[in-house]
Order: sequence, then C-alpha cells, then structure tokens
Amino acid sequence: MFKMSLRALNRWTFACAMAVACASCAGSSQQQRDPDLVADPPLGDESDIENGAAKTDYQRAIAYIDKEHWAEAKVLLARVIGSTPENAEAHAYMGLVLEKENDLAGAEKSYLAALERKPGLAAAAQNLAAIYLTAQPPRVDDAIKHLEKAVALVPDDVGLLQNLGYARAAKGDVAGSAKAFQSAIAKADSVDLRLALANVYADAKQVEKAVPHAKKILEMAKDDPKIFVNVGFILEYGGAFAECVTAFDRAIKLKKDEPDWFVRRGRCKDELGNEDAALEDFQAAIKLKPDFAAGYFYSGVVQRRQQKLQSAEFSLQKAVEYGKDTPIGKLAAKKLRELQRGQ
Repeated sequence: MFKMSLRALNRWTFACAMAVACASCAGSSQQQRDPDLVADPPLGDESDIENGAAKTDYQRAIAYIDKEHWAEAKVLLARVIGSTPENAEAHAYMGLVLEKENDLAGAEKSYLAALERKPGLAAAAQNLAAIYLTAQPPRVDDAIKHLEKAVALVPDDVGLLQNLGYARAAKGDVAGSAKAFQSAIAKADSVDLRLALANVYADAKQVEKAVPHAKKILEMAKDDPKIFVNVGFILEYGGAFAECVTAFDRAIKLKKDEPDWFVRRGRCKDELGNEDAALEDFQAAIKLKPDFAAGYFYSGVVQRRQQKLQSAEFSLQKAVEYGKDTPIGKLAAKKLRELQRGQ
C-alpha cells in the first residue's frame, strides 16, 4: 500500500495540509548516515522494483522523506526512477518532494507520470488535484478530470472524495459537491468533512441544508474556537438560535478577547427573547473594543426596545461616530433619526 502525505484542501484558504508520518523518525535536520536510517517495510509494490540496489534506494528515499530530508530523497528517487521507470510510487514520491521544494510544475509532471503508470494511485491524484485547485487561476476542470477518474477506480478513498467535493464547489456544482462530501462522510465522518459540506451549502445560500451538519459538528468538535465560530455563523443565519448561543459559548470559553463573538452571541440571545443577556454581551464587546460600532449599535437597538431612550440615543450616537460611512454606521444613523423623531 502506498503511503505518502496527502494534500487535503482547507475550505477557507485551499491550503494543503501536509503531514509526513513516521513512527520512529526523531533526529536532527542534518543528513544521517545510512545505517541510522530506519525505513518502514516496503511501501509500494515490490514487483515494481526489479533489482536489489533500486529497492534499497527506494526504502532509503522513503526514510529520508519521513525525516523531511528532501534533497537526499530526491537524489535517491531519481536513481530509482532511472532504473525502474515504471515504478508509479516512486514518481508520486518525487512529486511530493518537488512540492516541498516549491517546484509545482515538476511535481505536476511527476504526479501525472505516476497516474499514467497506475491510474488508481489515489495519493497522486489527490495531490495533483490540490495543485490545480490552488493554482492562480484555479485549474478546476483539470482537477475534476483526474479526481473523477481516480474515484471511479478507488471509490472508497475519503481524501479523493473530499477534494472532489471542493473541486465541484469551485465549479459551482453544489449538488455534485454535496454528493462527494456525503459519500466521504458515509465512509469516515469527521468535523472537517461536515464543516466543508456545511460551508458549501451556506455559500450557496442554502443555509437550511447546512444547519443539520452545523448541529452535528457541535456534537463532534472539541477545542477549536474557529470551528465553533464558523458553525455559530451558520446556525445564526439558519435560525437555530439556541445552538448558535451554544457555539459561541464554547468559542468564547476558549478565547475571551474577540468582541465580534460577543456581539454574535448577543444577537442570538436577543432572537431568543433574552434581551438582558444580549445587552450584557453587547456591552462586553464594547469593553473589549471601546470603538466597536456594532457593539454600540446593537446595544442601542435593545435599549430602545426596553424604553431606555437616553441610553439608546447615546449608544446609537457612538455607533454613528465609530461606524462612520460603513453599513453599520449608516444603519445606526437611520435608527438614531427615528429615535429622535419619536418613531
């Protein structure tokens, strides 16, 4: 079985999540003597490696990759490819090394060579697709072509399905993207997959379809405030206000210095009819950021509703002062005029 780092696309940045795993690879960044290298058992198809020297070079190359010694691995892989050019795994490993050296054109060529020799080599297809999707501009059609071909041959590979989901979303194919992510979730449910699917729906303004996945993420996620905040946005816009409060509760518990999170939680509390608790959150946001127009604006809205008219006028004036020509500043100015006219 082929083992290598897979590029799994991140929803916000399409950055690659590369993680080279090695069970026994401690050691310095300096080149180690060959006897110190501890290679895993053969990772590719041994029948592809026709002679003992090439096999040894292959294992040593993998050990160097595990230690992130890219230059040393590159020399050995070039030797393996020269002696056994049909070794698809060696081409794919070379693609990984070239990516690490920021030679994306070379990496693309190596991954294509690997897939030519072994079309079902999922890692090569996944990494190649990630290169295409992170290109400027993205090469979405190329990514989809290679991912669909690989998925047809390896339908249970979660990484392939995940990147296919991103690729189809980039193409604007919401239904196709959702199908790919749902297939991946059925095989290996995870927070990352659920969040990706929820965001595909949310970005397409199909928030009602995102909400069930956002709720599931609340059950699964542990200690990442950014995930809770992302979920909280979806739950707020999807009208799941109680769960929205829970999401921001958990985010704020982990990181207490983000004023916008208090405003978001306050808005959800207000939607639930808990005006006093909402106002406390808006005031907490202002305490963290004294020129925070949104904190003043939402404070003013609640205070006006509670007939605290002087406080409401003060808050809306501050929102106008700090918001200026921003949308929140303009809305505050409108609310302030209405208040002053007694409307």
